[in-house]
Amino acid sequence: MIPVKLFREAFQDFSRKIWSRANIELLKSKFDDYALLTSTSRSPAAKVSINDSLIDGSEERNLLESSLLDWMTTSGEETSVSEPEKPQIVPKIKYEKASVALSRSVIERRTKLLVSALAESTTSVSQRLRLQEVCKHISKYPETSGLMNDVGVVRCLLRLRDYSKDIIVQNTSRQALAMVGYCDPPKGRGVRILSIDGGGSRGIVVLEMLKHIESLTKQPIWKTFDLICGVSVGSMIAMLIGPFQKSLQECDEIYKKFTSDMFQRDLWGGTQRLLWTHAYYDSARWNDMLKHAYTEKTLIETAQNSGIPKTLAISAVVNTSSLQPYVFRNYHPSDNWSRDYEGSCSHKVWEAVRASSAAPGYFEEFVIGPYVHQDGGLLMNNPTAIAIHEAQLLWPNEPIQCCVSIGTGKYSPLTPFDRIAGNVSATTLRTKLLRLIDSATDTEGVHRLLQDLMQPGVYFRLNPSLSDYWNIDENRPEKLEQMKTDAQMYIRKNEYKFKEVVKSLSQRRSRLKKSVDWLQWKYSLTK
Repeated sequence: MIPVKLFREAFQDFSRKIWSRANIELLKSKFDDYALLTSTSRSPAAKVSINDSLIDGSEERNLLESSLLDWMTTSGEETSVSEPEKPQIVPKIKYEKASVALSRSVIERRTKLLVSALAESTTSVSQRLRLQEVCKHISKYPETSGLMNDVGVVRCLLRLRDYSKDIIVQNTSRQALAMVGYCDPPKGRGVRILSIDGGGSRGIVVLEMLKHIESLTKQPIWKTFDLICGVSVGSMIAMLIGPFQKSLQECDEIYKKFTSDMFQRDLWGGTQRLLWTHAYYDSARWNDMLKHAYTEKTLIETAQNSGIPKTLAISAVVNTSSLQPYVFRNYHPSDNWSRDYEGSCSHKVWEAVRASSAAPGYFEEFVIGPYVHQDGGLLMNNPTAIAIHEAQLLWPNEPIQCCVSIGTGKYSPLTPFDRIAGNVSATTLRTKLLRLIDSATDTEGVHRLLQDLMQPGVYFRLNPSLSDYWNIDENRPEKLEQMKTDAQMYIRKNEYKFKEVVKSLSQRRSRLKKSVDWLQWKYSLTK
């Protein structure tokens, strides 16, 4: 057994003799793990050897032990610091492999020690450090969230969130709770869901209807809903309203800037880009605009804000055997979930929006890790079904109180059977491709299915009829103003429907449910 103090001195002297700067950093990380293990031991007599923090049989462990023995026997001898070292003594690539190849038992032991250290921390400084370690550990090993729940991490985090006077401790506790899949009960009678379709510049229609709902409820949209889900332009609006708690007026200004600055016609440059990158618009510029609007925050970091709704963005992964939806979340799913959709909470917010809005032909596809993402509207332009699925996983014992699905408008001057082409014998290849795209991006099919399945007074679909057909990259001010006029006309004609929506959203939680919520909260603090 080697005490921490002796190990520190050995490490400092040993690093001065033969180690390069890169190898020193690698050994420092091992020393941090060793110090954590010893500092979190419950008994002063309990010591943890170096063998507990290094992998059995690794070259790193053998070299470290032999070097420490050499140092103990030759500590009085003087050595030349300027003596050139042999870089092949410790190959860096082997150290990287050794640091990753941790056994399951080592990971589980470290998980338990982190929770134990968090429970024993008393000062704000130590609580901050322990919370950061917990968040880093879950981010690196997401499969440990279930074990953390089993050993009582929720109890520790709830106490810090609800009783600590340190704002940073409170915020980091909220993030950690989201990372282990914990959810507070909804504020209303059940879960309130907002789903926003894709549609490019027609998103201005969505903002007009949300403004009217906000004027009737007299509170911000992010306070009205428990879960917000969006695809393509819907994800842009959802991420502004939810994680960043932007007002609808701010969203309107950001959205107009996006459409005016991004969708500028450049026939020569756009044609060149279309041939070389399959994208008419400058994707690098689009990335910069999103970074400026959404900053460099990650999705899970937005969970630090108090009271924000669970927020989702949907993209389509195209480098698999078949198109698959990918869900960007600002929370981490619990280990107990039977997840049907791949997703992550570790990406940056702007990356989630970029992936969800990568419309083919307009912007380049977006690569994150092993996946190639394109516009989620290719697969599911109406994401209401995914929103309901996620809500039932988050709150399995809660009913759906209200589900509002908002479309970006539809242009349909005649019924489909009134538009029969003159030549009934055949259709062109272009027509076939357009029909295929229309069927893939159809939003009304999902609406009709949900309308039949869900109870009356729970599900509402708001999708105005437009006076003309507009492309998703429309940026002419007069056309955008016409879209707004169409939305306002739809609101006037369907005022009764908006009042029904607000009535459903305004149902408060019963006293019985509030009492049950309080008892469950008290139980979570003690179990």
